[in-house]
Amino acid sequence: MTEILSLNGLNKKELVLKLTDFYKKNENSRNILLKNVIHTTNKRAFFTIDENCNIKRKSGNFVLASTIFVDEDEKFLEYLVDNIDLSDQDKYNEISIKRMSNEKIEVLEKNSIKLIVNGKLEFGIKYLYELYKRDEERFFKFLSKIALMDNIDFNKTLYVYSLKKYFEKYGYSLEIFYYVISYIIKARFDLYEFENIKVFEDIRKEELKNRFLNNIEKYKNLEGLKLLSYLKTLLEYDFENEEKYINILKIRMDKLENKNSLEKLDSITEEIFNKLIK
Repeated sequence: MTEILSLNGLNKKELVLKLTDFYKKNENSRNILLKNVIHTTNKRAFFTIDENCNIKRKSGNFVLASTIFVDEDEKFLEYLVDNIDLSDQDKYNEISIKRMSNEKIEVLEKNSIKLIVNGKLEFGIKYLYELYKRDEERFFKFLSKIALMDNIDFNKTLYVYSLKKYFEKYGYSLEIFYYVISYIIKARFDLYEFENIKVFEDIRKEELKNRFLNNIEKYKNLEGLKLLSYLKTLLEYDFENEEKYINILKIRMDKLENKNSLEKLDSITEEIFNKLIK
């Protein structure tokens, strides 16, 4: 771990060589590599506002999703390097987390949602950590619900879905856990769609899935990837308020299908899309 963190002063080519060498020395383990460097792709803040009411949002990235869904090592490593920023990194120490074993699980969820929506990372991560340790499946359903409530454009559903698939493959990692939770909380919340959605139609989520499958090329763009990630998360569980999430997605799909100019996918996001659509 000490070796992999000594990345200061390296240019992109040197970073690729350094990470590739570490990767090979550790039996091509993406898990070991990511645990050592994912904090360098995180941001100290994703949402800021100044005294003149100027808002600045930083986008998330596809580092975790690429770890799971991109097959080619060289392409994965190059994308990882492209997202390393040693001037704006964020990490967390598990020693900082104290278990809350006496809290009822309902209290954990109640307090978690308040802390998440209000952007309180320091306390929110402790409640979510306890919820995860107490009941992993309940944790993922709860976190999926939180992501589905939020603005689809923030792509939080892909973060949650990728985290679930990562843990299924590699097991728990605090570094990856913090990377996802910190983005969900620090990117802040936009609940306008969730608050104002009118449920006019009785639609099944399987119907929306079929719409994707029957018109893949129309959805093969950056906006379509966000909608597909939302759908994949929606399909993972049966939720309360599910009709709201379904109608939010349906309206977004209607709008996308009426657009002519959409941002294209690059090689990384296209491969993620192709894996998710299966």
